[in-house]
Amino acid sequence: AQMLKLENSIRGLSFSRVAFDLTIQDLKEEELKQYLQSDFNTIYDFVINKNSPDFFDAKIVARYKALAEQIGIKVDSRYMISEQNLEFRIYEMLRQKHLSGRTIDEDERLHKESISKEIKEYDLNDFQELFRACSFLEQTVRDNEKWSLSMGLDCVFKALENDCVLYLKALELYIHENTPFMLNGYSQIKYMLDHIGYEQTYDFINNNVFDKKDYWLLLIWECIPEENIDNKIVGDFKVYILNSFKQEQPIIPATQVFIRYGERDSEIKKLIINQMMTNLEFSARFLDYADLDENEIIIKFFRNDIDSLVCVYKNALSVHGHMDYSGRLFKKIFDQHPTIWNEYIDWIKGKDNLARESNANGIFEFIWSTDKWRECVEYAFKILVDTDKLFYIKTSVRLLFANATNETIFERKRTWLIEKLRENSEDIEKCKKFIEVVVNFLPDWKLVYILEFLKFNKNLDAFKQIYLFPLSCSWSGSRIPLVLEKIEFLKLLKDNLKGIDYIDHRKYLEDYCMSLAKDKDKVELEEYLKNADYA
Repeated sequence: AQMLKLENSIRGLSFSRVAFDLTIQDLKEEELKQYLQSDFNTIYDFVINKNSPDFFDAKIVARYKALAEQIGIKVDSRYMISEQNLEFRIYEMLRQKHLSGRTIDEDERLHKESISKEIKEYDLNDFQELFRACSFLEQTVRDNEKWSLSMGLDCVFKALENDCVLYLKALELYIHENTPFMLNGYSQIKYMLDHIGYEQTYDFINNNVFDKKDYWLLLIWECIPEENIDNKIVGDFKVYILNSFKQEQPIIPATQVFIRYGERDSEIKKLIINQMMTNLEFSARFLDYADLDENEIIIKFFRNDIDSLVCVYKNALSVHGHMDYSGRLFKKIFDQHPTIWNEYIDWIKGKDNLARESNANGIFEFIWSTDKWRECVEYAFKILVDTDKLFYIKTSVRLLFANATNETIFERKRTWLIEKLRENSEDIEKCKKFIEVVVNFLPDWKLVYILEFLKFNKNLDAFKQIYLFPLSCSWSGSRIPLVLEKIEFLKLLKDNLKGIDYIDHRKYLEDYCMSLAKDKDKVELEEYLKNADYA
């Protein structure tokens, strides 16, 4: 083990030296050639197995060969030993190479042509060796190379599509090797359905044993055309999904697959809905897989049980906050089942952290645009504000009363808040909450709103109870600008209070300003002393 570790270290060091030293600009051309040749001679004689090179030997020699040709060294037979290693030959065949000046489409076309030419004379033994080499490469190469090799392997099967018999035999060998590079199987399943039909495709996959078997089986029911689905196919899918649900980690089909077979069999539909009602992850994956244009299909699927869809929607959001990020599915559900808003508000009250990254922003903005906006906002305020003493730090409340860019929506927010202020002008506790909402979330409008309150409630004691500034704030650097901003607002408010009804209010604001001025002096001293300590 130590010798192997040492050998790998030498290989890595040598490889790095060549890659690095060739970038040195002050070496003359002949010196550079001599340096590379000397390095290669040492590696060839003392590090690699030149009689039977393994994959790593072959890769190193191939790299030296490329560098040698790049700087004009005439290569000899020693540089050709990479071809002796099967795994390396397969690696080179499958890996797509890009040359400067070629487009991506040209790269792909030439790659396919090269692979097709290479395997043209392959027999089954050759394919068996190919897939065995792929298994080795899958365990050996870096992750960032696997995708390219997987694409190359897909090209192998595309090159066989004109010979169905050979295609199926090669595919069976690939499956027996446990599907290296994990081809997703989509094109292979679709090919078989087109050429040998459902029954033989199902038997072909079902009678083999490999890790991806259940995924490939599922592809059969996903790929089969709608017009070909009969009771036998629906029955096979039902057996499959029943068995899948019994597993600790069931395979969850795409949304359209569930809907396709659920609409054909009420038992499957009931089973699917029950699973989603009790399994948060299942709900999330079901709705995550849905495309935007499938929202109508989802609504139709739950047409007789919208309550269950509401539950599934909340389950999914609990797992994946970005699900339905645009809020389009929510809007579709709301159109048929407006009480989803109440359930959504009840749900998000206990999950305020999710509101920061979920679709809450779009949903709250949407609700103001509906015909039922008044009753919806009323309910949200009751749940999110009236029952929460710390509502002013909650994301959900901030989103509900966000400063909207849509003028119609913003006008509705202002209208609602003023109406509530007028309705409750004598109830100072209620008014305090409305004012706190504006002070915390619509600060640019708070002067107008506080003046509106004072039109209907001129009681000084009531005025003293309201919060003119947020109870929670943060700043960076000096706190003095924050204090000055408060003083400026108090002066502005005082200047807008005219008449004998507000004499005491003006005196209160003057005293408040003086208190803040003292606070400013205190802060200045504290910050000065703090800075002096750091100096």
